[in-house]
Amino acid sequence: MKGILFSSIFILLNISLYSQTWIDYNAKWTFDYWNVGEWGTYTFTYTNDTILLGNECEAIETIKYRYWEDQNGDIHSSIIPGETHYTYSSGDSVFHFYEGSFYLLYDFSASIGDKWVIAVNENFPCEDTAIVQVTQTGTISINNQELRTITLTTISSSAIGLTGTCVEKFGNEPNLNLDNSLGPFPGYQNCPEAVIEYDMLTFRCYVDDTFETYNPTETTCDYLTEVNEL
Repeated sequence: MKGILFSSIFILLNISLYSQTWIDYNAKWTFDYWNVGEWGTYTFTYTNDTILLGNECEAIETIKYRYWEDQNGDIHSSIIPGETHYTYSSGDSVFHFYEGSFYLLYDFSASIGDKWVIAVNENFPCEDTAIVQVTQTGTISINNQELRTITLTTISSSAIGLTGTCVEKFGNEPNLNLDNSLGPFPGYQNCPEAVIEYDMLTFRCYVDDTFETYNPTETTCDYLTEVNEL
């Protein structure tokens, strides 16, 4: 009887280990980015846990490694700390903190046609509520794990959006969809009332303590775009 009980616990732990919906400790995303007159690399790193509005959250720090060329053709660089993002997961859903509130970011059990609000932003002359809709669901095999995917389309005329195929576990777009303007989080988009300049990110790598490095590109994960690293 004890042997059967132990085996059952082991199976449950094993299933739990390989079906984690969201990130694990030491999670790190790497993206290349481009903007008018500059280019470089973004990193998002899970650094610590914290309590926010009663939720136990992952704190994810952003760093931007920026390069630009002056009128003489000389390349310059700088390191720009970005905002810290906060997320937590519950069941198949992942939530993120934005402008003082938590919003649903991903629901990997969602069905085609489902909609939800990902952010509310009143700082632009556009619709303040950003709404996404699921247009496709599926699976993808990465690191010998079968992960669920949801393809989202922003259906509101907001300055904030999240459009592309999102993957269970790390949420970004392995198809290098340029609609992704802020990595695994909602980013900016143009709306009828305003043209917004923003960095365009393309996915390079993801890794955490229980997920081997996923790198569909031929670029080393820690390579900072330029020949001479910062």
